[in-house]
Parts: sequence; C-alpha cells; structure tokens
Amino acid sequence: MTLGKELNRYRKKLLRRQMNRDERSVSNIVTSIMMLGIVFTILGMVLTVYVPIWAKSLEAAHMDEVSDSFTELKSTVDSQIAQGDLGTKMSTRVKLGTEGGPLLGLGQTTGGMLFRPDRSEMTVYNTDDPFEKYGTGRGKLSFESSNIYYVDQSYTYENGAMILEQYGSAVMKVEPNIYINNVSGTTTVSTVMITLQGDLENVGGIKSQSIQTSLLSVNRDTTNWGDGARPGTGKNITLEVNTSFPVVWHEYFKDMLDNRSRLNSSEYAIMAPYTVGDPDDEYWMIEVVIRDVNKFSSTIAFVDTKIT
Repeated sequence: MTLGKELNRYRKKLLRRQMNRDERSVSNIVTSIMMLGIVFTILGMVLTVYVPIWAKSLEAAHMDEVSDSFTELKSTVDSQIAQGDLGTKMSTRVKLGTEGGPLLGLGQTTGGMLFRPDRSEMTVYNTDDPFEKYGTGRGKLSFESSNIYYVDQSYTYENGAMILEQYGSAVMKVEPNIYINNVSGTTTVSTVMITLQGDLENVGGIKSQSIQTSLLSVNRDTTNWGDGARPGTGKNITLEVNTSFPVVWHEYFKDMLDNRSRLNSSEYAIMAPYTVGDPDDEYWMIEVVIRDVNKFSSTIAFVDTKIT
C-alpha cells in the first residue's frame, strides 16, 4: 500500500510538471504571435502611411530638380547664342529618377528623356509670299516621369520655350525669345530661331544624364520695311509653330499680342490651331500674322545637342 501511494504521488507530480510546461509553451506561443502581430501592424503602418508620404515628398523634390535642369538648359543655350562662342561644349545635368530608400528600395522611380531633332518647328515667312522665308528653327527635348505617388509631369524644351505638362494640361513655364511691339507707330518683330541638331535619342532609368550643347553657327540680321509714319508701307509676316502643345502656344501669343504688344487688334491675327501629319503622331500648327511690320530682327542658331 505504501508503494502504491508513492507511485500515485509521483504520477501527480509528473502531471503537474507537464501541465506547467504546457502552460509555459502556450504562453510563449501566444507571446510570439502577439509580437508578430505588433511587428506586422507597425510594418503595415510604415508601408501604407509613412512610405507614401516620404516617397511623395521625394518625387516632388525630384520634379523640382528636373524643372530647374530644363530652365538651366534654356539659359545655357541662350547664353551660348548671345556670346556667339562657337564650339564650346556645355552640359546640363538631368536626374532621370529617384534612388529610393533603405527599406527594400521602396520609393524608387524611373524617368525617360527623348530628343527629337525633327520636331517642334518654328518658321517665319512673308504672309503674301510663303516661299519668302526669313528663318526656321526646330528640335524638341523632353523628359517624362513615372512617379508612383506624386503627379506625373513632363518637361519640354522647344523653340526656346520650356513647357510643363501634368494632369493632361500644359503651361509655358519659361517663354521663348520672341518680341513683338509697336513703338511710336513702328511695328517691330524680333525672333530667335534655334535648331537643335543631332541624332534622335531616347534614354531611361534612374541615373543622371547630361545634355551637351555646342553652338555650331549663329547669324543675326535686321531688315527694315517702309516707314512707320506711313501706315501700309511695311510687310505682313507670319510666325508658324508646329507643336504638340497648341493651347500653350496659342495662349502665349494671345497674351503677348493682346496685353503686351501695343498693337491694336487689326494689326495681327492668331489662327485657330489645326492638325498636321500622321494621325498616330499628331502635331498642331499655330499661325500668327503680324501686319505692316517695319522692322524685323532675326537670330538663327544651330546647336549641336547630345544626351551623354
């Protein structure tokens, strides 16, 4: 009997120890599950709240960088033309994308840059004799983002202007070098026509690229027609712009002629944009007629352009 009692006590001890071990095991599992839940909750908050805010700020800053780069590109080309320094190569750096952060590379975005030397043409000619041309410029360089959180933007440099496009609409951020005015009865028109010369190029990624420009030639000329004191003795001239941003150019000419030129409405006409070319690669034509021009100054420049 004594031996039986001892065995029963021993079995109860073993059972209690087993139950204690089971309780500790369950407790450890519950603790682990709770810790994992906390970790995944924090990670979820980081991914859904903090990463988008941080990445959006990063992308916005990148868009500001690209805007500054294209403004610098225009300034660089204008400076090269003004100084007439042939052959000197200058570079403008454009960062295509963002590197992302240390957390699994989240926030990384790419961008692309396209150079089309055959696009965005501007021509000035005699309205009454279109074969009498006074100059031509062409070439288009554009950047397009692939943002994840911030609004996608594209920047374009054409005919001396810098254009921003977003949400399907565009605005001219920096105006071209075109001057139209009437001073003391004399109508003056001045234009800078820039041809970006080179090979078609298309690059993409996240790294920085340089736009290398070198002035090949520049020609300046001024022609006087008639006498401003005698209306009707000048010449009618047309400025024609071939572009994928018809509304932007139309509004630019309208604002300049209506509000800043001191010409009355009978002395100019802005034609409604119309499409030209292949429907799959549609471009628009803007025509502006300036009547009775007495003085026309032109600067025609050829600029070698490369993406390196």
